[in-house]
Amino acid sequence: MFKMRYLTIFILSILSTSLSAQLQSKWDETYGSTGNDVANSAIILNDGNYLIVGFTDSKGSGKKDGWAVKINTSGELIWDEVYGGAQDDEIMDVVEMPNGDIAFTGYTQSIGAGKSDFWLILADENGKEKWSKAYGGKQDDIASKITLGIDGKLMLSGNTKSVGAGNMDFWMIKIDQDSQGKEHGALLWKRNIGGKNADFIADVKQSIIDSTYYVLGTTTSFGNGSGDAYLIRVLEDRGMIKGNKFFGGNEYEYGNSFSFTSENGFFIVGASMSNSNGIFDGWILRLNSEFDSYYSKNFGGKKDDKFTSVIKSGNIYYVAGYTASKGEGDFDGWIMAITEQGIPIWEMTLGDLKTDKFEKILATKDGGFLLCGITTSKGKGRSDIWVVNLNK
Repeated sequence: MFKMRYLTIFILSILSTSLSAQLQSKWDETYGSTGNDVANSAIILNDGNYLIVGFTDSKGSGKKDGWAVKINTSGELIWDEVYGGAQDDEIMDVVEMPNGDIAFTGYTQSIGAGKSDFWLILADENGKEKWSKAYGGKQDDIASKITLGIDGKLMLSGNTKSVGAGNMDFWMIKIDQDSQGKEHGALLWKRNIGGKNADFIADVKQSIIDSTYYVLGTTTSFGNGSGDAYLIRVLEDRGMIKGNKFFGGNEYEYGNSFSFTSENGFFIVGASMSNSNGIFDGWILRLNSEFDSYYSKNFGGKKDDKFTSVIKSGNIYYVAGYTASKGEGDFDGWIMAITEQGIPIWEMTLGDLKTDKFEKILATKDGGFLLCGITTSKGKGRSDIWVVNLNK
């Protein structure tokens, strides 16, 4: 098991001290073989088990293949499946359908019209592929998020070089996954968003209040600095833009993940170079429902530190990422608990002497947390999928 470094930054109450002091690594496991095996995302399935997705070049038929790994609550492997053809194919995100089927998205170079295309795979509950389809033009089109809409349809979101005004645009396509015959995965509508330079999608969530999609990413086309976090309000019907705003200083800011707040605002996490202590700092930004800022705060040391994922549990936000400023190795997995007022309660690093990063944090049904990412500190290959279960 990895070495763990635990730091209490600020204690709000005796209860906070008690709860944080009991949090520990219940188990950590790696999954992979002799090559590169990387986790991009994870979900908790309705049966209580976990599904991790990413890519592998240790197995499969191509240079790298999409990879899905299902494990139980003890980290034991239930099944794994590879997806793809002779070229590079990667799974970036996943959702579970109401009937237990699994929908994956990412990009494929093995099928489709361009260099890379949006890729949708529908599989059964055991990961066996039912069908797949590519969407895109003649250039690079890379899906990074999949959202199951309130209307039961799928939204694929990512970036495109095939359409739009700039070097890379946001691209959202709405899919009818239930269409039959040759029209499996029929396209309902598509929308590109961006300016003259590169703009990248990182996170998409739909509001249960008004069905609006909120899209977070990074823009180099608009804003104050070299790159700014960019939040957009997109209507469910045909993807019309209802509002947008960029956030950042005179350097570079990434928007990587967000959670809705209790008053229907936004708690955004990412990385900031403006006013940083090092190269990049972990960055949090809290907004109200009209995109007005309550506060913006940096966390980190003299090196490179980034937040990649956030969840809300009760009135606390749990943020994951990686840090080169703290911990044991080149990069360590990094977790922080933060109040709605932006006050850190505790932070923790996990890792060893090489590179260990968290890309996703989930709240488990037993009150703990599941974190997934990559490690080069342990495992069988050059990099392995790394999953950690934290519990009290």
